[in-house]
Amino acid sequence: MVGSGGTILATTNGGASWKPQKSGSQENLYDVAFPTPKVGWAVGANGTILKTTDGGAKWTAQKSGTIVNLYDVTFLDEKRGWIAGADGAILSTDDSGASWQDRPTGSRANLYAVLFLNERDGWTVGALGTILSTKDGGRTWKVRESGTPSTLFDIAFPDPTIGWIAGNSGALLQTLDGGFHGHQGWLGCGGPRRDLQDDGRRVHVVTLWPRPADDLLRDRLSRWKDRHCRRR
Repeated sequence: MVGSGGTILATTNGGASWKPQKSGSQENLYDVAFPTPKVGWAVGANGTILKTTDGGAKWTAQKSGTIVNLYDVTFLDEKRGWIAGADGAILSTDDSGASWQDRPTGSRANLYAVLFLNERDGWTVGALGTILSTKDGGRTWKVRESGTPSTLFDIAFPDPTIGWIAGNSGALLQTLDGGFHGHQGWLGCGGPRRDLQDDGRRVHVVTLWPRPADDLLRDRLSRWKDRHCRRR
């Protein structure tokens, strides 16, 4: 867990208790990712990138080459990772962060989430309904139609064809075909609403673990689709 003023908290008991870690930074931190139990990255304000190789006992700064805020980080493994940030920024590395490359997106929107399904196919979402996709590892990006002006904050694919995007004012988008098929690639799910309902429980933030869905997750996604999703 990360936060303001360089805050990093860690748990070893499933969240029953949390202990602070020394990040060595005073910048606000917005996201953290651990592709392995020991190796992880945190990103934040003013181009901050921090890396640990010992589970967070020690963090060291890496050069990002930018001063924009960095909001989200994802890694496929210890070597290949991507970061999304303000002003359309996407950074990538294939050498564990020893160097980070700027990947022009053609967008000036703040990008709040980035996700890669494999080393080639990736997505990023952000302000004012921005959805971008890449099929070459982030070297080039293509605008995808969202059909919403809402700012989009998170994206998840529990399997290669079923995807979800969550945003402000209760915005929720779904794809059943991998999201690559033009205007019909992403379906609005009855939004925008101030809250979403699933079995009577109010949902404010939706995060889906990006791995093949188990039977329970598939069932829940199917019921959400039946209740709320519709073609525009």
